[in-house]
Amino acid sequence: MSNGNGNGEADDQLDEDDVRGVFLNPVYTMGESPTISDNDWIDAQLKLFDELGPDEYFAMLLGVIQGTFGDFVE
Repeated sequence: MSNGNGNGEADDQLDEDDVRGVFLNPVYTMGESPTISDNDWIDAQLKLFDELGPDEYFAMLLGVIQGTFGDFVE
């Protein structure tokens, strides 16, 4: 999510990369009440893969995984 809009005010709007990051993050399929079902998450991955191509898709997925779980791994 953007930190600001350039004039010192907070920007609560998600940009396209923020939304893709949410769709890519498998954490949203986990927990007591997952936000998205496994099948819906997989469908979203297939669409993003087709849209982005393999290089950009895997670079973004790796970034999401590292950003989400990086603090748990040395």
